[in-house]
Amino acid sequence: MNQAERLSRRWFEEGWRDGNEGVFRELAADPVDADLATGSIHSLDEFLEFRRQLLAALPDLEVTIEDLLAADDRTAVLWRLRAHHTGEGLGLQPTGRPVDVRGTTWQHVRDGRIVSGIDCWDLGGLLESLRSAPAD
Repeated sequence: MNQAERLSRRWFEEGWRDGNEGVFRELAADPVDADLATGSIHSLDEFLEFRRQLLAALPDLEVTIEDLLAADDRTAVLWRLRAHHTGEGLGLQPTGRPVDVRGTTWQHVRDGRIVSGIDCWDLGGLLESLRSAPAD
């Protein structure tokens, strides 16, 4: 396992799965160049604020790695997010509905830190489905 794969696994397993916010501060460069489903982020604090909003909307959020490819200083991670929309984050009233989405994150590592990431998933579609969903 190369360094990029180790860092990406920690990012998703310790940061997202285990909820350890400190691991993001340890692993990410700041400034970081990230293109999330919500738009570009240029600092670690912006990323952490997005994460807090997501967790406020989906407090039981579970992220699992389904596949991970690593080559030199880059990784591609296929992940799955499951949760229930029971919180008010992201500007939506809770619907109680289950959420189950897949996405891919491409990461670039340099000097032992994650310096960039691109997330590919349909957050807009997810939000629209929650906006149009009748409350349970």
